[in-house]
Amino acid sequence: TLIILTNILSIISDLIYYKNIINLDIFLLIFLISLLSLLIILIFFETKKEQENLLKIQKEVLKLENEVNIHDINKSSIIELRRWKHDMKHIFNNIKYNLDHGDYDKVYNLVLENNEIFNENGFLVHSGFDLLDYILIQKYEIMKKNNIESIISYIPCHCPLEDTHFFVIIGNLLDNAIENCESSYLKQIKLNIFEYNDYFAIKIQNTITHSVLKDNFHLQTTKIDKNNHGFGLKNVKLLLNRYNGFIDFSEENNFFVVKVLIPIDAKFKEFENYY
Repeated sequence: TLIILTNILSIISDLIYYKNIINLDIFLLIFLISLLSLLIILIFFETKKEQENLLKIQKEVLKLENEVNIHDINKSSIIELRRWKHDMKHIFNNIKYNLDHGDYDKVYNLVLENNEIFNENGFLVHSGFDLLDYILIQKYEIMKKNNIESIISYIPCHCPLEDTHFFVIIGNLLDNAIENCESSYLKQIKLNIFEYNDYFAIKIQNTITHSVLKDNFHLQTTKIDKNNHGFGLKNVKLLLNRYNGFIDFSEENNFFVVKVLIPIDAKFKEFENYY
């Protein structure tokens, strides 16, 4: 609309300059168009201000919801762990009895059983980063179901990613880590977010029982329906490219490691529509 009004003003200016048409109607029309243009600009800034306030309110609501959900999850875990603690005396007596009688298989099974109880009732950490907490809450049940222990570390720093893009990147990388987390002893996922040499850094690790890169260096999807799978990592790489960021894959001490670095002052490059 503003562009149309500007073009009309340009046409009127040409009429005045080339045709020498000057009268009260022309001046009135110029005044009205200028006034309308000013109103449109004011409406634009007011709308932008309202959107910013709405976003702020949404983030506050998200923060409150996160705190309530985290409290509920941790409260449930505390109740289960208190019950478990109450029975610990009897559990240790049972272990001692079986050790005294040389029944090591029963001791081993008792240790596994109670280790599983402990892992299933871990605490969900309040990281201090509302967007991250929201994602962790969504992934909590599936990690619990798959007996995956999570270790989360967030050192406060500026995140250059737009909220939607943060969800896409962290969500996809966590999904891959959960899906491919394997261990003969303890399945574990580590997530670290921090600032490193003027970069926003993300490091995600998951336990593995064998080398992934050795047999699948380019990390192609191994699912049968390849036409409908394998887009998660492609979307992550596409987004990182638009922020001048990069991603690296490696393996260290039975962990598959994903490292992401994005310049702290990076801006999303809008060269085509995306999200």
